[in-house]
Amino acid sequence: MKSLAFNELNKASQMLRRIEGQDLQLSAVKGLVETIVEHSANAIAFIYVEDFSSPREGLLKAMEYMPQSMWEEVFKVILMLEELPENKELLLYIAREAVEIASSIVLHNI
Repeated sequence: MKSLAFNELNKASQMLRRIEGQDLQLSAVKGLVETIVEHSANAIAFIYVEDFSSPREGLLKAMEYMPQSMWEEVFKVILMLEELPENKELLLYIAREAVEIASSIVLHNI
């Protein structure tokens, strides 16, 4: 499962690097950030569980096995999955935050 987590984290990181510094339309940025957040959520989920049908479900299942000290960060990612703002700067901030949270949880568990 950890290799799946690293793969998802790598996808999120690569996508984030590609969009930073680019002058993209808001709709394009929003779509890419949504995908980055999903990959980040999957990375977290794959550390703890293997079978889930959506990033949100994966996070909720993973919370059953992870320390409660990580729940606050996971709740942040769940909120990111729910609704994204209509502002490019905020979207980039959210993408960075999602990758950072996923990185810390994945690296904590290796």
